Amino acid sequence: MFLGGRTRAHGVVRRPGTALLVLLGCLIALRGQAQVPLPVPSAEVPSVEVTLHDSSVFKLYRGEGSLSVEQRAQRASRALAEVVESTTPDEVGINATAERATIVVGATPVVELTLEDAALAGDSSLDVHAATIASRVRTALVRERDRSRIANTVFSVSLVVFFGLVTVYLMRKLHDYAGRSRRFLVVSLHRVPALRLQRLEVLGPAAVRSLGLLLASLLHGLGLFGLAYTWLVLSLSLFGGTGPYVQRLTGLVLSPLSGLVARIATELPLFVVMSIAGALIAVIVRIVELFFASVARGETHLSWLAPEIAQATSTVVRVGLVIFGLVFVAPVITGQPDGALSRTGVIILCALALASTPLLASIVAGVALAFARALRPGDRVEYGGRTGRVADVGLVVLTLEDDEGGTIRVPHAMSLFFPTRILKRDAA
Repeated sequence: MFLGGRTRAHGVVRRPGTALLVLLGCLIALRGQAQVPLPVPSAEVPSVEVTLHDSSVFKLYRGEGSLSVEQRAQRASRALAEVVESTTPDEVGINATAERATIVVGATPVVELTLEDAALAGDSSLDVHAATIASRVRTALVRERDRSRIANTVFSVSLVVFFGLVTVYLMRKLHDYAGRSRRFLVVSLHRVPALRLQRLEVLGPAAVRSLGLLLASLLHGLGLFGLAYTWLVLSLSLFGGTGPYVQRLTGLVLSPLSGLVARIATELPLFVVMSIAGALIAVIVRIVELFFASVARGETHLSWLAPEIAQATSTVVRVGLVIFGLVFVAPVITGQPDGALSRTGVIILCALALASTPLLASIVAGVALAFARALRPGDRVEYGGRTGRVADVGLVVLTLEDDEGGTIRVPHAMSLFFPTRILKRDAA
C-alpha cells in the first residue's frame, strides 16, 4: 500500500528518487572517465625516427599491417624526400576521419595515424597528435628548403667564380695566340707567302700580311666577346632571379645574327654569283696593276705612255674599273638597279664629281680662253695673281715664264678670282 508517497516492503523504505540519483551518478562517472588523458607510453616502448636528410622529424611507435615500425618510418622518410625534391612547395594538410588521420603534403600522403599512435606518443587525442606531426613536418620542410636554397646559391656562386676563372684563362690564351700571330706576320715577312692564282700573283706578301693582321685582330675581338658573352649567359642562368634576363640577352645578341644568317641563306645563289664577279674584277684590277707596274719599271714599252706616269695611269684605270663594276655590272647581276652596290657606285661618282669641280672649272675657263685667243704666246700678262710671259695656253693651265727664267703653271680657275692684265703684247 502507498503511504505518504513512500513504499514499505519488508521493513525497508524505498523512495522513487533514489534510483534516479544512482543512474545520474553513474553517467557522470562514465563521462569523467572518457575525458581522462590517454596513458603516457613507458620508456620501454620502442620508437623509430622519421628523418629528412638525416634530420629527425617525428617518431613512430608501432607498425602497420604487414609493415614493421622500421619499414613504416622508411616509407614516411621517402615520401618527405620526394616532396622536398619537387620544384613547387606544397601546403601540409590533415585528412582526418573518426579513427584515422593522414598527414599529406599537397597530394602526397606522408603517414597515416590512428588512436593507437596518439596513445603511444602520449598525446591526449588523435587530433592533437596529428596537428603536432603536421607542425613538425611543416617546420622540417621549411628548414630543408631554406638549407637547399642556400646550398644552391653557394654552389651557383662557386660555379660563377669557376667559370670566370676559366674564361679569364681562355681570354689570356687567346690574347697570347693573337699576339704571336701578329708578331709572326710583322717580323717574318719573308715567310709570308703570296696569294697566287696559278702563275698570277693576286696578292703579294705585303698584302697577305695586312690581310692576316686584320683577320687576327678581328678574330681576337670576336673571341674575347664570345667568351665574355658565354660566361655572362651561364652566370645569369644559374640564378632564378636573373633567369629571365638570359632570354632577353640572347635575343638581343643572337636575333640579329640569326636574321643575317637567314638572309644570307636566302640570297646564297646571288651571293655566290656576286662573289665570283667580285673575284673576277679583283683579278682584272690586279692584272692592270701588274701591267702598269711593268711599264713603270721599263720592262714594257708603250709609245703612248711614258714610264713616269704609269703609276698614276694605273690608279686612274683601277678606280675606273671598280666604279664601272659597281654602277653597271652589279645592277645587271643582282637585277636591282637601285640596289646597295649601284648606290655605292653613284655615291663614288658624286664624290668624284664634287672633287673634280675645280678641274672642270679650269677646263671650261681654259676652253673659253684658248678659242677666244684672248692671250697668245709671247704676251706679258698678269694672270691668276701671277706675272710672266705666256709660254703656252692649255685647256687646264696657262704656262708662264717669269723674269728669272722659271716656269709658272697657273690653273685657269684662278682667273675667276684675280683680274687678268695684258702688260705687253708682241707685234703680230
